[in-house]
Amino acid sequence: MKTMATCDLVMKGGIASGVVYPKAITELAKRYRFIKLGGTSAGAIAAGLTAAAEYCRSHGSNSGFEALDTLPHDISRHLLALFQPHPDHRRVFTAMLKLMNGQSRSLVWFFIRHGWHIRKSIKRLPQTYFGLCSGMTTPGSAQLGLTDWLNLWLETCAGRLQHDKTLPATPLTFGDLAKQGVTLRMVSTNLSQQTPVNLPHLGYSLAKKSDLERLLPATIVHYIQSKQTQLRRGKDTDNTHLKDFLIIPCGDDLPVLMAIRMSISFPLLLAAIPLYRYDWSRRRCLEQQQTPRCCWFSDGGISSNFPIHLFDRTFPSRPTFGIALTEYSDDRQMPDDDENINSGHNRVYLPIKANEGRTMGISDISNLVDLFKHIFNTAQNWQETTQSILPGYRERIIQLALKPEEGGLNLSMNDEDIYHLSDIGLAAGQRVCEQFSFDEHRWRRLLSAYAAIEAEFEALVDEYYSAKPESMNAFLQRYRDAMQDDDWVASSYKPKHLAQFDELKARLDQLMALAKIMQQQPLRNRWGNGTMPKPSARLTLSPEQFSQ
Repeated sequence: MKTMATCDLVMKGGIASGVVYPKAITELAKRYRFIKLGGTSAGAIAAGLTAAAEYCRSHGSNSGFEALDTLPHDISRHLLALFQPHPDHRRVFTAMLKLMNGQSRSLVWFFIRHGWHIRKSIKRLPQTYFGLCSGMTTPGSAQLGLTDWLNLWLETCAGRLQHDKTLPATPLTFGDLAKQGVTLRMVSTNLSQQTPVNLPHLGYSLAKKSDLERLLPATIVHYIQSKQTQLRRGKDTDNTHLKDFLIIPCGDDLPVLMAIRMSISFPLLLAAIPLYRYDWSRRRCLEQQQTPRCCWFSDGGISSNFPIHLFDRTFPSRPTFGIALTEYSDDRQMPDDDENINSGHNRVYLPIKANEGRTMGISDISNLVDLFKHIFNTAQNWQETTQSILPGYRERIIQLALKPEEGGLNLSMNDEDIYHLSDIGLAAGQRVCEQFSFDEHRWRRLLSAYAAIEAEFEALVDEYYSAKPESMNAFLQRYRDAMQDDDWVASSYKPKHLAQFDELKARLDQLMALAKIMQQQPLRNRWGNGTMPKPSARLTLSPEQFSQ
């Protein structure tokens, strides 16, 4: 049997736009085995379901991907019903849907007509975790709410349902996936600390049982409770504050569903997740440091809507594909009704040729709504957008162009719209399988990375030997002289002994010797016909927990 090629996959957030992903995934699954999967918001849902299906395949069954292939049909029957508002927000939720569907006269009329109910909802938002919908199934509903529905689909794709089609006793965890060689990552946003959180690396966090019961299925809450003896071992069990909370398992023990739910908490639409942490920054309130403070976890797209960086390596051994959602434009896409275009293919763009995808499109801003929309999108996406035009990066990102009435917050899409979006995803998967060349991709990545390394090394030589008022080389000599006199220039992170310092200095000198060669004989400006791939890149440092 021929060994399957392997790949990683990262998917962008987009709420209802996520309906494009299942067919793209199942098409890619015919050729590739997924090793690492990541995403944000709707992309986190897709990544989680794909990881579950790969988990199922690792046990010898393709039923997970077969189930995933039918997901658009199920969404077409239940999309709107998945979002079940709290009774206090039902009228505002319904009115907002009409506004987004163009059934309201204007935004001004919307506020005039529903102003009193809007004020009432705003007052109630803190009690409903700042969301119109909890994500759970509301009492009396014949249809599962979003979180319960996701729980069922996750276990279905993993092939873990019991014989009577009920949920297993324990939820699927990141550790279950890791044991089968599948890595899953997704992003949430800790609003209270203003940082992205790379799940499952949640860190030490607490939660109130009453909150979990309102926001997560019973199987997840029971699982967290069952972990308390293990998690509390070695902790201060006499801490009165700790007795009021449950410790959230993190890392391999974190349930996949809980991570997905933390990533999809779209502001106001879905309730945020309240977890608690100790705030050691309260230097003037030492006693209050012992009291956990609430941290609100919201949609991962707020901080990183397309985390294409999650699995990047300088010299990759397999491709990391990205599926990005972009705006439809008549200037870029052929019309849907063109007889020569197969369903969905006109909406798909994969910059295969070396000179394709080097520039960013220009969007029209003609009114105040457009202005604020693009302010938010720029703050949200600028890092991923700029990286996505680099050579060795851009040809692995497939762009799907969606119209304003497709996906996003359009929760009332009809069957035809949903199936059309699904066909766009299918076309995307086919395009990648037919046209992507890993050899071409890794060659461009190599040249782009080398040029960046060479440029950085050139700068290092100047900084190390000739920077004013004191070069790094001179600083190190001063450090060594002081160390010999037991008079430390810098008191933190000391070497164990002088020999260890000399080892550091010797390695830096070897590195600088290579850097001097690159500075004196730069290759990037005389390569081939006189240039390396454009635009050029540069090396940067970022905190490890946000980039792996």
